[in-house]
Amino acid sequence: MRAAFQTENSRLTVNKNNAFASAAMVAAYRYGAPWLEAVRDYLQGNVKAVRDHLAITQRVELIEPEGTFLMWLDFRALGLRPDELTAFLRNEAKWAVTRGPAFGDEGIGFARLNIACPRAKLETALGQLSNAVCSI
Repeated sequence: MRAAFQTENSRLTVNKNNAFASAAMVAAYRYGAPWLEAVRDYLQGNVKAVRDHLAITQRVELIEPEGTFLMWLDFRALGLRPDELTAFLRNEAKWAVTRGPAFGDEGIGFARLNIACPRAKLETALGQLSNAVCSI
């Protein structure tokens, strides 16, 4: 049973804690609420930036997030095969995203975008996407 527990912990990478990680976790739970609230507010602003931008772009749809900084975007209206979508995002939009098919066949036509970044960087990326979509 111990070996199975250790194997599962290793697979989930929850066995990598050290004294610093434990101290940081305690500090975060005791004193991190103001920081967390500020991060949540900032991320909501980033969600709004993506939502507003995609409303203008119109050919890419946002799957409204339910509490994460990883946003699902629906690119199916572009009519690209998975390999074409990957190439389009990398080469035309200059994006590096998690490809939807990594999560199964249901992810075909989708990509996951990390919005936990400075808003200026996100807005630059959204502009790049708009330019790329307009070129299709």
